[in-house]
Amino acid sequence: MDVKAQAHQGGSQIDAREKVKQIMAGVLRISASEISGEKLVRDDLGMDSMQAIESLAILEKELGIIIDPEKAFDVATVDDLFKLVEASILQVAAN
Repeated sequence: MDVKAQAHQGGSQIDAREKVKQIMAGVLRISASEISGEKLVRDDLGMDSMQAIESLAILEKELGIIIDPEKAFDVATVDDLFKLVEASILQVAAN
């Protein structure tokens, strides 16, 4: 299932995947171009638990979503995070 979820921000539509990459890049202090779907969040990108919490908090605030902490704990790859964020956006849109 390839869902292209959109997030509304400041009057313009942005791709949720790009927003995830931007936020992760900012927290990790790396270029967004270094972040791709197959990368392991912890092993390849070096994200620690505090950075993960910070990233999730920013995503929730900026996208107006709530991410289930139990599901977030199971995120291994960037693609896993994309899917979790997209599902959260769709859940908010459905309510």
